[in-house]
Amino acid sequence: MAGRMNGASRWVKPLRSRALARCTAGLAGAMLAALSACGQSAPGVPPDAGAQATAVAAVIQGATLVTPLPGQPAQIKVLGTASAGATVRIHADTCQGTLLGAGPVAEFTSAGISIAAPARQDSLTLVAESVAAGAPVSCSAAFQMVLPAERPAADSWKQAGFGSLADARAAWSKVAAAQAAFRKFLPAFAVEALQRARRAPIAQLSSFPKQPLALVTGDYDCDGKADVALITLPLASRLGAALASDAPPEDALLGPLLVELRRIALDGGSELFVVTANPRSAPLVRSANGLFHSGKPAAMVCKQTPEDAALLKDAGLGKCDVLEFLVGESASSGFVVWDHARKVLVTIEGC
Repeated sequence: MAGRMNGASRWVKPLRSRALARCTAGLAGAMLAALSACGQSAPGVPPDAGAQATAVAAVIQGATLVTPLPGQPAQIKVLGTASAGATVRIHADTCQGTLLGAGPVAEFTSAGISIAAPARQDSLTLVAESVAAGAPVSCSAAFQMVLPAERPAADSWKQAGFGSLADARAAWSKVAAAQAAFRKFLPAFAVEALQRARRAPIAQLSSFPKQPLALVTGDYDCDGKADVALITLPLASRLGAALASDAPPEDALLGPLLVELRRIALDGGSELFVVTANPRSAPLVRSANGLFHSGKPAAMVCKQTPEDAALLKDAGLGKCDVLEFLVGESASSGFVVWDHARKVLVTIEGC
């Protein structure tokens, strides 16, 4: 540390000398500005006189619809960032709009500030106003929240077919345990790619059927390193956010979340996310219904073009692994193969 400080001082001294030389060369009428530029202050004037604290503009990063207790109206938790020590006020439409709720920045950045959910609206525009001592008031950009047509009820577990709230909690605990176990399998490059793409893997769908929970891997880009194929959801979705969180969801959301997970497993709605160990190869995102077939194609694709046939033949000659997965809501399959000419992963839809 001392060496670095001494080295820094050798650079600072000549710079300061040149600055002082410029300061003494000015006209008398420019003395105040020159003194300020030299890091000095005029007699009787504090160095920071007139300076005002800089505020970090508030930013709304998300809003979640929850029902805290049976018989109470639905609530919205608004989360984001703002200046340390600030009070955050949530308004409708603009910072001059209706005040919906307020709280300290610690609440805004963690659990979220609670506001009442409107009963008869399908969308809501929110802005956050940050008020901190000694700093100008800042107003965030507008955040548009789409409200579901059906609001979660406190007993939504009944609608999901569970005999009790405890049964629904136990079902989600199994999902959460699978997610936690699956994350341990993920290599660092896959974790980083998921974070950049803001996606969450679905552990129960990201492995071969009827096999122990494990990664689906293969050398999909022919570089000799194992790549990873995952079934994912965006973090912006309600289920994606819940799968990525270590905290259990609100009881009112258990039913809708578990129903959505079943629907995706049966009918689709998830996306295939293939990420390679080579950072220069961009991840491939493709709609899928969340099921893998095998690491090698069981049969040639049906409606193949000559280019498709060449790609599959080239990838199948021991140079690359080929990933087979289901497409959409039908029983048709697709293949992920490496395009040697363009050096990208591509998909070929089957029958």
